[in-house]
Amino acid sequence: MVRLTFCVYGIIIMLSNIHCSRRFLNINYEPYENHTLILLTPNDEYQLNDLKRLGEIDQELDILKHSAGVLNSLEVLVPPNKLNFLQEFARKRRLQTNVKANNYGRYKDVNIANKSAKFLSTKLIYHYNSYQTIRQLCKNTAQKYPQLMQLEFLGKSFEGRYLQLVKISKNPEANNPVIFIDAGIHAREWVSPATALYFIHMLLDRTNAADLDNVDYYILPLVNPDGYEFSRTKKRMWRKTRSKRKGSKCTGVDGNRNYGYKWATINAVTNPCNFATYVGPSAFSEAETTIVRKVMTTYLDRIKLYLTLHCYGQLILYPWGWDKAEKPENIERVHALGVKAAAAMVKAGSQPFKVMSASELYLTTGSSTDYAYHIGIPYSYAIELTDGYEFDFPESMLHSTLPPFYKSLQTFAEQIREEYRNTSILQK
Repeated sequence: MVRLTFCVYGIIIMLSNIHCSRRFLNINYEPYENHTLILLTPNDEYQLNDLKRLGEIDQELDILKHSAGVLNSLEVLVPPNKLNFLQEFARKRRLQTNVKANNYGRYKDVNIANKSAKFLSTKLIYHYNSYQTIRQLCKNTAQKYPQLMQLEFLGKSFEGRYLQLVKISKNPEANNPVIFIDAGIHAREWVSPATALYFIHMLLDRTNAADLDNVDYYILPLVNPDGYEFSRTKKRMWRKTRSKRKGSKCTGVDGNRNYGYKWATINAVTNPCNFATYVGPSAFSEAETTIVRKVMTTYLDRIKLYLTLHCYGQLILYPWGWDKAEKPENIERVHALGVKAAAAMVKAGSQPFKVMSASELYLTTGSSTDYAYHIGIPYSYAIELTDGYEFDFPESMLHSTLPPFYKSLQTFAEQIREEYRNTSILQK
């Protein structure tokens, strides 16, 4: 009988190894209290198209959420020197405007806990854990349940942090179809790795044993550990990797613009100093995106579904991102499965999710979902989890928010199990 007790990272504070402790990092983030969070709402398609160009027009604006359509707001964090520009931009286009927060201070002086314990506990799956904690959680859990979970070392990030693939299977030799999930490519999206850890927890829970029938799960819970730790300790709104290149004073690349399909062909930001969406000097320039590619290509014959977890906006997005006119060959099935997954979450208590092609939100190239579908993975989705709190989704709400997300994974798995069951050796 498998009983899951999710493992917790033990930090040794004293050489005696006697006591557990909790150490807090007193963090002074780059101040945002003089910034203004503004909502811009389009009333028609013309205004919507203008909004989609806002990030290109001025790269100092930090767009937190793009508009998902008419009457759906774009949210932008505006520094004081750009406030007049934005107000004039909205006035000329007759956009609805609403100030969501003045003197935006949500990300200032946050205490981040390096949570530690000597004993096994499920509590940490409802927390925003450090890279080291996430790594140790996975390591300890794989050691405790070797019959269900294995770790595969994939390589290191730019700053030398380990990336390991969590492989969950009842029968690794059965040649089952694989669902590949990654999380945390964008550093500031903390709810994404938290959701990936929750998926691991639930898949190993004995009450969900049937979820492992005829489907295997490969999960990369933190793709961008360097950026994630920088977001935790230095600059809360950091999004990119932390790579550095000779001759440039600026750091990092947007990992979700760095994949090698249609790379840098549409809406490409080629300025390395762009805060959010620099595409990189070349496709797959980043150690982290190269590692994700390695998983996709190594197991391409078995991966039938790819999910990349993001936040925020309550969206399920599928290819293509680079063209509105082009559609996936299996568009009806891709859309229908997304709708089923969204319905399962809502039934379990989630807010509604909008399901659409990524290009309907805004045109972009070099995304992981487009690349996955391009190389032959038949179902590929980016899921924008949560809404209403920008990137600072309250940790206290994870306990009630994460369970509906697992219902979507069960729904996705049901489709993969049914559609590709003939490609596997069915388990008894």
